[in-house]
Amino acid sequence: MIFSLIGLKSMGQKYIKNINQISIAQIKMLSSLTESSYLNLQEKPSCQHYWVNDYKYAVSYPDVEAVIIATGPKERFEIAKFALENKRHAILEKPLVFTLEEALELRAIAQRNNLNVIVNFIHLFNPKYKQLKENYFPENEQVNILIENFGPGPICDYSPFWNYGSHSLAIALDLIKPGIISADISKFELVNDKNQALYYINLNYSFKKVFIQCGNLGAIKQNRVLINYRDKLLNWTDNFNEQPLKLLLEEFITKTNNKEKC
Repeated sequence: MIFSLIGLKSMGQKYIKNINQISIAQIKMLSSLTESSYLNLQEKPSCQHYWVNDYKYAVSYPDVEAVIIATGPKERFEIAKFALENKRHAILEKPLVFTLEEALELRAIAQRNNLNVIVNFIHLFNPKYKQLKENYFPENEQVNILIENFGPGPICDYSPFWNYGSHSLAIALDLIKPGIISADISKFELVNDKNQALYYINLNYSFKKVFIQCGNLGAIKQNRVLINYRDKLLNWTDNFNEQPLKLLLEEFITKTNNKEKC
């Protein structure tokens, strides 16, 4: 599969590293606002490739089948819409977008053009999470689940709810797919000069409740996920482990090549 990669900061570099390890994938086009982002890459695509600052040119380049959008969230909707309208499959960083209306519009375009779109909720592809899900979460059982997701201090210009809480929401929805009745999101901000915060999210299902706590706390140096289930504390700690990203890419490529939905 031939990719264009839009955005060459930290996550863009991780996509390059992982795709270089996948024999059936290559990055043909790279795009960023400044050429210095390309020149300063620690690792470049292993195949012949080209850099441009015009994302539209990179997306619409001949032979490109899919686009990886690793930009900031404010630009993501515009780029994703252009990619889908040009019939390119897409992998996007989280959060997908900031409004329901934008999400529904992207979904409608993808469905109309029979395209695969996946958001990098990386914990869903972590072998540790998959093992926990298989062993501890039988379907149709009434349980209460507490999910906590804390990451390092501020690393972006948007709220920790979107940065870390979106991961926790993805886990909750993956564990308990049907029956959401309502969701309540409340915020408690720590008073400091680093924009650190905690968010509390309650999801009410027809037969169980999910409580999510997430935030960005500078004292915690690693990305940590804890799931409290039946008074058992199930957790893993990853220092932005890249193995799940490779698994996500491999699943996306395989299903797209086989014309299956992700």
